[in-house]
Amino acid sequence: MMQGPEVTGLAAWIILLLPYALLAGAIMLALRSGGRAGDPALADAARGRYGAPLSPQQQPPAPEPADGMRREGEAAGGFSSALERAEAEGDESKVADLHLARAREKLAAGGVEEAADQLRKSIRVATRTGNKKVHAEARLELAEIARVGGDLTTACEHWQIARGIFSDLKHAKGRDKAETLMREHGCPTDWVLNDF
Repeated sequence: MMQGPEVTGLAAWIILLLPYALLAGAIMLALRSGGRAGDPALADAARGRYGAPLSPQQQPPAPEPADGMRREGEAAGGFSSALERAEAEGDESKVADLHLARAREKLAAGGVEEAADQLRKSIRVATRTGNKKVHAEARLELAEIARVGGDLTTACEHWQIARGIFSDLKHAKGRDKAETLMREHGCPTDWVLNDF
């Protein structure tokens, strides 16, 4: 049996590392291209389990702010002034609600990064105040942002945390929604997560 020439030294390392370098380059290019939820290019890039394209039914429209929070935000001259007033009054429960409502407003307007920032603020305040329902709802919204961005691992993590919170609250509708989303996107159901 004939053997080809043996590749050693620097050439061997280059050959071994080339696929990893190409993968890292592709990841960097994807991160640099950015994109926003709602962009056709981004929607096309979103993939389900094992790279399967997401169906149009899996692309729900951006959620609307809750009616009560929308009315309060509009009556107060916008969410910013209502949020400032709630913060000044030290009403952290309302602050968590308003961050969530503001995030939904930003999502509806296509401001994905701003919405994600508002959702994280909502989660921090809701966790501090024990407002579990707002925490779980914000997790569902962050999961949707991750899903549309093609990051199903993060989406699955948020869905699982939301499902756990809704289960603790005995909120069947929220729990069932999170479970359905996990099942539709092929999320593992036996992950052990740390709350983050």
